[in-house]
Amino acid sequence: LRRFCRARGIELRYRPETRGAAKVHGLAQALRTAAGGSRVPRAIVMITDFDGVSDASVLESTVRMLRARQHALSFIVPDAHSLLAPPASRLVSDLQLVYGLSEQRRAAEMRAILYKLGVPLVVSKRRSAGAPLTLTNLVAAPATPAFGDQA
Repeated sequence: LRRFCRARGIELRYRPETRGAAKVHGLAQALRTAAGGSRVPRAIVMITDFDGVSDASVLESTVRMLRARQHALSFIVPDAHSLLAPPASRLVSDLQLVYGLSEQRRAAEMRAILYKLGVPLVVSKRRSAGAPLTLTNLVAAPATPAFGDQA
């Protein structure tokens, strides 16, 4: 992703800090920046794992504002499990399971919020274990409402 953005002149600052509300404010600001001051609706795709987003109200209000301005938004969440090498030990396998369940929960929570706003969230998985990691080798799961949501 960084190489893709760098090749197109899109600046991505490295921010390892995701405690507190820093990440959600950063995501909201990135969406506002992508939309710019344009009066013409834009198609905006955000690739994120939502890690560190504990209170999505800031992001939700930003998405609501951009949807009111007729921007088309989509979120892609990479499935980390499909991108990892096979675990080398039982401990690594257990850790991957625990972190994977946490990522699935986060994606489901965000999908429920975004679905109500008419914004799809897709989880991208690598097509096959041996394939190089490129956007063309990712397959998106269908953007459906979270379990229990009603259309």
